[in-house]
Amino acid sequence: MLKIGFIPLGARRFRRHDLSLAGFTLIELLMVMAIIAVLAFVAAAMMVDMPTMRLDMATRKIQSDIRYAQSLAISTQGWTGILFSAANDNYIVYTDGTGATPAGWAVATDPRTRGNYTVQLNANEFEDVDITIVSFNTINFGLIFDKWGNPYGYNIGAGTYSALANPAGVRLSDGTDTTDVRVERGTGRAYIL
Repeated sequence: MLKIGFIPLGARRFRRHDLSLAGFTLIELLMVMAIIAVLAFVAAAMMVDMPTMRLDMATRKIQSDIRYAQSLAISTQGWTGILFSAANDNYIVYTDGTGATPAGWAVATDPRTRGNYTVQLNANEFEDVDITIVSFNTINFGLIFDKWGNPYGYNIGAGTYSALANPAGVRLSDGTDTTDVRVERGTGRAYIL
């Protein structure tokens, strides 16, 4: 009579080909090592170019913030401004609906952090990036927008403003490379050179 059922553990016979399933083949190990080597090479190449990436990131941030200040002026039907400080490597976005002079204006609210709209370069993600030149008509002018989004150069010392002259913008440097964020006269379009 044939019994079907449980086979005792000791009664099983191991076959030679069953043991080959217990590990990885040499080809599989070499392929994994090759993939790890390629990933390490790509990561190392990206780390070498970090200063250039920080400069690019800071340039795009300024361009975006200029566009934001212009759209804020249009949407609130008031004046907004960005005052840059090359000495402190920072800029602040201001807003006020009452007039064209930032004296007494309030610092705008950063929509991302819900805090004051102040951006500090040469620190954190913008490490080693400096504002080298601020030129909205002459050196150390700020940039302001009226309720229609028209750009003006703002003389911080005198408290006066005038229509932008071309070229107008901000120059950034990481010690090796430089980039410019320019603002077009009339339209206020911000672009990168």
